[in-house]
Amino acid sequence: MGRLKKLSHKIISIQPQKRSKNRYNIIFESGDVFGISGDVLISSTLSTGKCLSDEELVKIKVNEAHQKIKEQILHLLSYRARSRFELFTRMSSRGFEKNQVYNVIDELESKGYVDDKEFSKMYALHLVKSKYLGKIAVKHQFLKHQISPEILDPILDELYIEYPTDTLIQKIINKKKLEFTPELISDKKLMSHIKRKGFSWGEITSALNSF
Repeated sequence: MGRLKKLSHKIISIQPQKRSKNRYNIIFESGDVFGISGDVLISSTLSTGKCLSDEELVKIKVNEAHQKIKEQILHLLSYRARSRFELFTRMSSRGFEKNQVYNVIDELESKGYVDDKEFSKMYALHLVKSKYLGKIAVKHQFLKHQISPEILDPILDELYIEYPTDTLIQKIINKKKLEFTPELISDKKLMSHIKRKGFSWGEITSALNSF
């Protein structure tokens, strides 16, 4: 039996992709085709006629995956701030290798693009100021982001000083266009609605009594 012929990693052509700006197809002598971004193409100094070792080709593929993850994360961040865990979950669900995703997130965090503390401030403010949510509901919303209590608790403590629970509950009732009467506390439908907003019974009765 003859020896198996080793496929060559010699580049015979580099062509721009028609539908993707700043992306190229690397065509090898073996017939394999590998898509690559312009940034990785330049940083890897690839050119027609160049021969790549197995190690060099693996490194280029790792760099390409890193660049692709980074581009997709930056695209997501262009719409709104996101937590580390949200970005990790989203990228992992797209099939990227977990360690590579972590490496990209760490890099973007070091550059200030990803910041759990700033994200928590913005998201918590939205939930309290715009949604009139109590602390119980806000913490529930944050579970999916896995923000540490060391980051979240001080933020919530400051927020509920600026937006007291009495005021938030009053806004909920105002939105319902109800008059403040002693009978409100016996309105089970209203009480259940306010409780679902994340307030304890103690906070609700205290707020209604203060009115």
